[in-house]
Amino acid sequence: QCDGYDLAVIPASRPLAYSVPGPHPQVVVSEGLRDAMTAEELAAVIRHETSHLRRRHHRELVLICEIETIFARLPALARSTSVLRLAVERCADEDAIVRPEDRNEVRRALTKTAVSIAGAVTAFTPAETIQARLVALDHPPMINPVRRSQTMAMVAAPVTIGLAAAAAWTLASHHFLLGLLSVCFD
Repeated sequence: QCDGYDLAVIPASRPLAYSVPGPHPQVVVSEGLRDAMTAEELAAVIRHETSHLRRRHHRELVLICEIETIFARLPALARSTSVLRLAVERCADEDAIVRPEDRNEVRRALTKTAVSIAGAVTAFTPAETIQARLVALDHPPMINPVRRSQTMAMVAAPVTIGLAAAAAWTLASHHFLLGLLSVCFD
């Protein structure tokens, strides 16, 4: 157990760590990750993954995947979803920092993990976010209201477009079905 979540160690040589939401949420790490990390680095990785569970980041990540699937041909949305992916990971990175020295542990663990996943396809977070996360870990976060507003706008845009598209589709389907019913009963 870690922070109230089950900890599962899987027999895989490749360094892996991820969180599994659900009725029995788990943090999963591979033997390869456990063996590659110091105890402090491993603890930082586990805190990062438990942050995803606590904050229910899987909801945002699933929404991102749905938006990317539905609106794959709109390049402006790709930027919005990548910003949201980075924000989710940065949030978990900062949550993993309990003491000032933990910042270095998170950075070292991320660096070790980055070397192992170079070229690999990750489930929700592409490798491109790693460089930005490493740079951000060099300094404590500073809240910038303008940047926060820009990020929120980039996140709100695809969500609003998605909701509008779903509403339009629902309305069109509803009218089509009503029209079909009126033809059937005439």
